[in-house]
Amino acid sequence: METNAPLTVRTFYNLSPEEKGSMKGYAFMHYVKIFSGKQDKYARHANWRLWEKSVIDLRLRDKFTSWGRRNIVLRNGKKLNKAFKIFVILHKNTRYVMQALRDAKAVQLKKDWGEKPKTGFENRLNQWAELAAKKSGNPGIKRKLLDIIKDPE
Repeated sequence: METNAPLTVRTFYNLSPEEKGSMKGYAFMHYVKIFSGKQDKYARHANWRLWEKSVIDLRLRDKFTSWGRRNIVLRNGKKLNKAFKIFVILHKNTRYVMQALRDAKAVQLKKDWGEKPKTGFENRLNQWAELAAKKSGNPGIKRKLLDIIKDPE
């Protein structure tokens, strides 16, 4: 009889701040559906966390969108008043999001985005913002996403 070792699963709560940030950065970059209003917007990210990273988080939604709004002040002085939590979390994790884009393989982005990624970092960053804005149902947030992502906290 063949036996398999049990899967060792960690909880997100017990990860280091660096690991948490890295996972959030990956989620923002690869799973742009999290900007949508769809009920299943976290499904692919939750599956990736479990099957690729052996991490479970029973309160995944809360990490991105649970509480109200906050103001964000960018380094250039621009103020985003009453920004939804997802934008606040994006701002707090910009270095991880940028790193996720730097590390991303074109094949994986194509799979995750559903379209071929452009070449060059800036082109991909703009493509990401466009895709996220499209998923949100508000194409006007593309500029806000780029302002936030280019302003690391």
